[in-house]
Order: sequence, then structure tokens, then C-alpha cells
Amino acid sequence: DENQEAGICYTSGTTGLPKGAAYSHRDLYLHTVTHSHVDVFAISERDVVMPVVPMYHVNGWGLPYTATMCGSKLVLPGSKTGTKQIAGLIDRENVTVTAAVTTVWLEMADYYDTAGGTDADDEFNLESLDRVLIGGTSPPEWLMETFDKEIDAPIKQGYGMTEAAPHLVNTMTTTEVQELSEREQYQQQLKPGLPAPGCRIRLRDLNGDPVPHDGESTGEIQARAPWLIDEYYNRPAETDDSFTDDGWFKTGDVGVIDEFGYLEVVDRLDDVIKSGGEWISSVELENELTAHDGVDEATVLGVDHETWNERPIAYVVLGESIDKDALREHLRDRFPKWWLPDEFFVVESIPKTSTGKLDKKVLREEFAAEYGSLPIDGERR
Repeated sequence: DENQEAGICYTSGTTGLPKGAAYSHRDLYLHTVTHSHVDVFAISERDVVMPVVPMYHVNGWGLPYTATMCGSKLVLPGSKTGTKQIAGLIDRENVTVTAAVTTVWLEMADYYDTAGGTDADDEFNLESLDRVLIGGTSPPEWLMETFDKEIDAPIKQGYGMTEAAPHLVNTMTTTEVQELSEREQYQQQLKPGLPAPGCRIRLRDLNGDPVPHDGESTGEIQARAPWLIDEYYNRPAETDDSFTDDGWFKTGDVGVIDEFGYLEVVDRLDDVIKSGGEWISSVELENELTAHDGVDEATVLGVDHETWNERPIAYVVLGESIDKDALREHLRDRFPKWWLPDEFFVVESIPKTSTGKLDKKVLREEFAAEYGSLPIDGERR
């Protein structure tokens, strides 16, 4: 029975308790076929596929199924997911397609730059790589350029979620976009892209009204797909809250769609910082912080403020010594003053979920336990 449940995965729980998403055999088969589509990830028998993604993270993004169906060689790193170990596997197994969350490729780019493409103890290269798949969070522009121009393995973004097994949207260049300048084409590649065959997305404002596709107007991303679940496992209340009356899944993500139909994810509804009646995008601030040469990793979140309801604060992992005022000035060049984080906390690492996503929930709890709310008494951090 193709409609019989074949498996279940749980959401990562970054904003609440995990919810179970059960997939039927039909769901997984259709999702698998889509990954081999030429305008999706074009996986074929000629590829060597290595998902650096555990099976509990949405079935390894479905790539083990796709590789098996297409007859591709499948490389599973298991627990050996250190940067040097992954680089060695790519070299020894001639991997052509690999996939992981953004953090993995940030570390790989740093290692590649430091090692110069080789390592004295275990010489390797990444020449076999043809494309790199990224999900979870959008990569910074410098990372896209590194893989595209230095490693010659363009990053292909994907947008999706546990409920969609996970694929909904991916990077591609349409014939219309090919008519743009090279720089404009590259800017389009920085966005997650267009819905995969069989998928549909739309934007709705807080009143449920359509949002124009002008590249500026924001709305909640809502989706439909043949493999998207229609209910959570034993969670009827959450199911009711997650679907519209006409059957669209409410992703909880905020996005914009441009005139070419390309989706850009601006933030999570839960992570949008509502300050003094205005919205501040934590994702845009994070992307700009990580674009700074001296910042290895950054996350921005909203915390309670006595006057403004919420204000942003930033946690940063530095690769070199940087004055916090310099980070503030770096952001000031692009964002209005009222967008800038009230506090910058320099930390050795940022907590992550089991699937590699930045765990803002933990940081919010730690901040509330130590400081309560903004403003913080004493010197600015």
C-alpha cells in the first residue's frame, strides 16, 4: 500500500517541542524522483553522493534514497564528520555531490584556505566535487564565492523542512535570469530559488491576504507539495494551527518573492524581532555579521526590553581580535541605527541542535536567567 506510513522524523524543536512528521511510501518515492530532476539536484548514476547529514535529520535529506534509486555510489561518513575527515573522504571516494548544513562548509572553507588545498599529513584535494548542497540556513556570500570560484563546486541551496521530507525550493538559473548581467545572476543564486516540480509556495500577510512578488514585501511562506504531510503524529492541536482552511501548510518562515519568482527567506516568524512596532530581521543581521572577515559565526536574537518590547542582541565567534564597536560600525553601513544589536557577546562557540542548527532557544534561556531583560545595568558588552 503506497499510502502506508514508511517512516517518521521529528522537527528539530528550535522554537518548541519536536513534532512527528510521518511519511508514506508514496511521499518518499515522489520526493526521491524529484531530486534527480535536471532543474533540482540532477543526481544520476554517474554521481558519487555523500550526505553529511544523519538519517534522523529528515532521512538524510532524502539523499540516500535518491542515490539508491539512481544507482549512484553512496558514501556515508557515519560519525566521522570532522572537517579533515570529510575532506579526505571527498578525495579518496571521488565525491561529486555532497550535502550538509552551512556550518560544515564554513569550517571546510576555513580549512581549505589554511591548508591551501593540501595537508602535510594526509594530502587531499576537492577536485572531484561538482556541487555542494546546503540547507538549514542560507550561506554568506563569501562562502558561495569560495566554493564557486576557488573550489569550482557551486553551492546549491535548498529550502524545506521536516514536514516536506524536506525539499520544497532549490537554486537554479532560469532562461529569463540568464539574460541578466553576471553580477545580477550571481545575486539570484544567493537566494534559495524556485519551487521544485510539483511544489507550490505563496506568501500571506498576518491577515491572510496575498503579498505582492516585488522582492520587498514580506509574508509568511505557505506551501503545498505531493510529499508534504497533512498532519502531525498524534498532535491534532498543532495540526490545526499549521494548516490554512484551504489546505496550505504554514511554514512559520517569513520570506519575499521577487519578480522572477525566486524565494528569499528573511526570518522565522518566531525569530523576527518586534521592536517598537517595527520588524527587524535577525537573518539579515546574521548574514552581514558573518560577512565580516573576522567573524567565524554569529547569531542574533530578540530579547525582552523594558521600553521597546524586544531588542536584538548578537552572539559572535571571532576568528581574530575585533573591537565590538567595529562590528557595530560594520552593520551601520547597511542597516538603520535602530536595527543594530544593543549588546554583542563574544563567545567561544554557539550552541547547536542535534541537526547542526544554531539553538537560539538555549541562548534566550541563558540570557533571561542571567540578565532578565534589556537594558543591562553597567557597561555595554
